[in-house]
Amino acid sequence: MWILLFPAFIASGQTTADKKPRKGYLGVYFGPSFPIGNFGDNDFNNDEAGFAARGVQYAVMEFGVKFVPNFGIAASIRGSSIPMDVQYLADQYALEYGGQFTVESSRWGFGGLHVGPVFSFPIGKLEIDLRLMTGLMFAVSPELTVTQNTTGQSDNQNSEVGTSLALSLGIGLKYHISDRFTILAVAEYQRARPTFIIEQYPGNNYQSTTVYQNVSSISPMLGIGLRIF
Repeated sequence: MWILLFPAFIASGQTTADKKPRKGYLGVYFGPSFPIGNFGDNDFNNDEAGFAARGVQYAVMEFGVKFVPNFGIAASIRGSSIPMDVQYLADQYALEYGGQFTVESSRWGFGGLHVGPVFSFPIGKLEIDLRLMTGLMFAVSPELTVTQNTTGQSDNQNSEVGTSLALSLGIGLKYHISDRFTILAVAEYQRARPTFIIEQYPGNNYQSTTVYQNVSSISPMLGIGLRIF
């Protein structure tokens, strides 16, 4: 009887030993986004200031696969939503022109597809990833309304859509909680320079102005992934 069972034990041991870690994942994650540089500057005299405040960044879908144990590629469909510091703007208009002002604004919006190489360093259930990604970013500038409270006079700036190549550099951690699921943690620096065409009609005369906005941010994010392949 033991002789008959012995081959079964050998086969079971080989199955466990030969089981390889999964090579890919599908994930989602989100977290705060902290504008830096000119984008986060609120200097009223800086023509390149974005007056951006803390917002959110997210990936609605990220795919990654390793070709060898320490190298692979990742692609993500991502976006971010960044508010403007409207109270600061209202205070600066009051200092500049006197009286009291109210500033209302929509948010900066960004979205696009990023792709790039990933260098991976597995340590047991943990993987440390270094990645450099680039892609096409679609940017939406805020719609802005400035109102002088005493007179009720207001001025508007329409929202515009621009595009840019974007670059992101990040470090990620994947902790495999099971054969099928992993916890994702990502810290990322992102930079882009979208171009906006501002259309104006002073005195019924059409004018267009090209405006560039330097956009840079740092975002720590958390998420969950499904391990595949």
